[in-house]
Amino acid sequence: MFHDIPAEIVGEMARLQTIDARDRVDDTPRMERLRQIPAEVGRFLALLLAGTPDGSVIEIGTSAGYSTL
Repeated sequence: MFHDIPAEIVGEMARLQTIDARDRVDDTPRMERLRQIPAEVGRFLALLLAGTPDGSVIEIGTSAGYSTL
């Protein structure tokens, strides 16, 4: 499941992870930081969604869209 992620999406996820990691250590105020989930939570959500019936899924409060990727 996680082996066929397009390179463009993997690259964007890595970019967002880099920004998030930097913001957590450089004193960026919390309200100005990305508010994204950790990669482990993203994988967990993907596994949950993989077992659901076909159809639309909506995500609310996506910050930079990491978990949607």
